[in-house]
Amino acid sequence: MISSFLKNMNPNSFVRKQIFISFQRNIRYKHNINKIIPSSLKKRLVISNGIGKEINSILNKNIDEKNLTKCRLEVKGPYNRKMACSSTSNIVSIVEQMNHGHVSLRDGLPKQGFNLTTTASGTLFKTDEWKIQLRFRSYSEIVEIYDDHGIKNTIFKNQSGTNHKSWIEIKATKINLPHHFKSSIPGKLSIKRRMLVDNQLILKMLQSWESRFYMDWIKDQTSSIYNGFCDFSNILLEIKEKSADNPENSIDNCEDVTAIINLLYNDNQHYIMDRLSTYTRRALKLSVSDIGYNGLDSEVKCNTFGLTLNPSPIINDFTFEMTEDRNIQYHYSNKSMDFFSSGSLNPAQYILYGSKVTIPHHFIEFKIPIIQKKDLNNNSKKVYKMIEDIANERLIKNNTGKIGFAKKYVFPNVKLPM
Repeated sequence: MISSFLKNMNPNSFVRKQIFISFQRNIRYKHNINKIIPSSLKKRLVISNGIGKEINSILNKNIDEKNLTKCRLEVKGPYNRKMACSSTSNIVSIVEQMNHGHVSLRDGLPKQGFNLTTTASGTLFKTDEWKIQLRFRSYSEIVEIYDDHGIKNTIFKNQSGTNHKSWIEIKATKINLPHHFKSSIPGKLSIKRRMLVDNQLILKMLQSWESRFYMDWIKDQTSSIYNGFCDFSNILLEIKEKSADNPENSIDNCEDVTAIINLLYNDNQHYIMDRLSTYTRRALKLSVSDIGYNGLDSEVKCNTFGLTLNPSPIINDFTFEMTEDRNIQYHYSNKSMDFFSSGSLNPAQYILYGSKVTIPHHFIEFKIPIIQKKDLNNNSKKVYKMIEDIANERLIKNNTGKIGFAKKYVFPNVKLPM
């Protein structure tokens, strides 16, 4: 079975044929490439206590509980493809039929309702409170164009916002949830800070970081002629100042992301980018009205996470986000130079020609505001129950993201039920 977006392509399209062949070769994880687990997945680097406390203080400050990009409870996992498609359709249909129910595409999504997401990542870190990953993300469209002879062709095209730029993201997951939250949907508290950065600056930063020990040796040996061109702090300063001028970025995010990266570097931590994943993503924002809880009460509850929130007195609606990822591919033998040297993080060459494995499952993820189940009313309770029911259909009952899935089921080549 291939995805709906392949079915809608021109059957004579070269891109469609190549994707179809790739998908069939990998449909049950059968691939003839060396299945060595990337070094970044073998362990998380533990950040020293002093630096860890500084990173914790950045992550824990001024969280806006209304902003699901910054702070949310995540409920996610792999699903049978048919179940995933029907679950998405059902929850959308039910929310739209509710009084004051509303469903919309997430900001920046193309008109066809999905994009092609490319995520490059590497070394994983952790403090005593948070699991942390540094990743780089770009978005593309799958579009059909006609050549001079009237023949329709399908191409991958970077969205304008990430044509020569990518999002640098700090994704942090709370290691331990407070006990009273474990009675809700089993999920993970997640915080994300991100900034849109020119790809050439990203490449410059990664090259400096990956070769840090060599560059430090040069600096020690030739300090009299060392001009600081590859000085990491100077590179981060350039990234922060240029990115802060971009209206897509908030100054707070620019400061937080660069500060955390600088702390990781100063902790003598090494960073190696060795993973790339691509997938088509449908991203929805759903809301229902008729919910209320006391903002001051929520401040007390959420402070058990160690976070400082900015509560509002009354919340009048329950808004959550849902993504469904299809055609998920994990790519091998990746280097930062390959990703960013062209200035455009376009996934076409990896999808069509690279060594990879394609997952025959869909991933669904719900991003839910920080609120306890007992504080829900009427329509929001019905939606919450639907999310619980959908979560119970996961192929893996525990909350599992694509990194955890790759560790257990992709590189060891362990099969899940179809």
